[in-house]
Amino acid sequence: MHDEVSGLIAPAWEQAEVLAGVLTGERRAYAGTRTITRLKVRGVDLAVIGAGESEVAGAETVVLTDPARGQYARLSVLETRVVGAVLLGLPDSVAQVSRLYDSEDAAPNDRLALLMGWAVPGPAQDPGSLAGQTVICRCSNVTKNDLTTAWLRGARAESDLARATRATTGCGGAAAPFRRSAGGSVRSTTSPTRTPRAATRSGNLPWTASHRPPCGGTTTVIRCQNFWPPDSEGPTVPKILVISASPSSTSRTERLGELMAEQLNTHPWHADHLKVRTLPAAPLLGAEVAHPSVSAAVEQVAQADGIVLATPTYKASFSGLLKTFLDLLPQFGFSGKAVLPLATGGSTAHVLALDYALRPVAHSLGARHVVQSFFVLDKHLDISSGTLRILPPSSQGVEEVMEQFRRALPAPSRHPVTADEHR
Repeated sequence: MHDEVSGLIAPAWEQAEVLAGVLTGERRAYAGTRTITRLKVRGVDLAVIGAGESEVAGAETVVLTDPARGQYARLSVLETRVVGAVLLGLPDSVAQVSRLYDSEDAAPNDRLALLMGWAVPGPAQDPGSLAGQTVICRCSNVTKNDLTTAWLRGARAESDLARATRATTGCGGAAAPFRRSAGGSVRSTTSPTRTPRAATRSGNLPWTASHRPPCGGTTTVIRCQNFWPPDSEGPTVPKILVISASPSSTSRTERLGELMAEQLNTHPWHADHLKVRTLPAAPLLGAEVAHPSVSAAVEQVAQADGIVLATPTYKASFSGLLKTFLDLLPQFGFSGKAVLPLATGGSTAHVLALDYALRPVAHSLGARHVVQSFFVLDKHLDISSGTLRILPPSSQGVEEVMEQFRRALPAPSRHPVTADEHR
C-alpha cells in the first residue's frame, strides 16, 4: 500500500481476501489496514497501535512511566478518537485500547484508568450489534462471522470455539473481546440478544483532572511507582495459590508445585499449595461444593490474586483431576487473577496441550492475564537427591515465566502518583 511493506500478518490476511475476491470476479480494492502490532517474545508484552510513538498534530498525548514495574504507555487521542498508542507491560489495557482504535469510538475521559486496564465508565457494546466482518482476533484473523459459523456447526463452549477458529491461541490479547462475542454475538444469531456482563470498578480517580487536558497538542506525563487503585482498601499482601493436579503422591508434577510455592512464598507475596488429589474423592467427583474440604479449596481460589496451574500431560491434554476441580469453580472463577500454566511430560510432542487445551480454559474462567505457559520435560526434573531440581534448559524457562508471573501480580504497597502537564 503506497509502496510500503508492513511485514504484519493482519494486512496479509486482508490483502489475501481482496485477491481472492478479484480472482473470483468481484470488484474489490485494498484500502489499507489499521495496524495493531503485538510483539510475541517471552517476558515482553509490547503492543504498538496506529501512530505509535509518532507525533500527531493537534492530538492530546498521555505518557505513563512506571520503571519499578517495567511499564510504559503512550496514548494519542485526536478529538475523541484513539489514533496511536504504545503499551509495554500493560496487557490488560491492550484489548480495550485496540477496540477503541478499531471502532473509532470515543475514548473515555479517564485516560489513566484506560491505560491501566481498569474498568471505565461508558455503555457496554452489545456483541449482537457488531458487524459480521468485525475482527475479534487479529492473530488468526477471526471475525464475528467465523465465530457464528463455528457455533452453528456445534462449537458451543468457548474452548470449542477457540479450537475451531484458533481465536485467542496466538498472543492471547483477544481473550476479553472473544469471551464477550462468544457469550453474546454468536448466540444472538439464534436467540434474543443478551446484555454482556460489564466489569465494575470505581472510575473516579482523584488525579483525573490533572491528566485530562483539552485537545490541542497537550502532553501529560504521569510518573509513578507501584500504586493501588483509589477504591482499594489499602496495602495487602498478594496471595498466590499453586494448584497441582497429579493423582500420584510421588509425581514430579506435585513436587514441581511444591517448589513453585516455596519460591513464590517470599516477600512481598504469600503462596499456598493446593494438592487436588488430597480432596475427598466422592465430594470432588460428585461436585459437592458445599462439602467443607471442597468449599475451602474453592474459597482459596477466590481469595488468590495469582494462580499457578501445574498438571501432568495425559492423552495430549491436562489431567482429568484438574478438569474436575476447575469445573467446580464459578463461571468467572479466575476473574481479576493472573494465571501461570505449567505442564510436565515425557515428550515435547505434547507441548501444544498448554496453548490449545489449558490456556483457553483459564481465559474462559475470566483470568485477567494468562502469562506465557511452560512445558517441563520429565528428564529435566531431577529428584535423585530427594529434593527436586529443575535442570537446564528448563530451569531458565521456568524462571522466565515465573518472573513474568510476578510482574503480573498486583502491587503490594501504595506509592504516590505524580502528573506533570507539558504543552
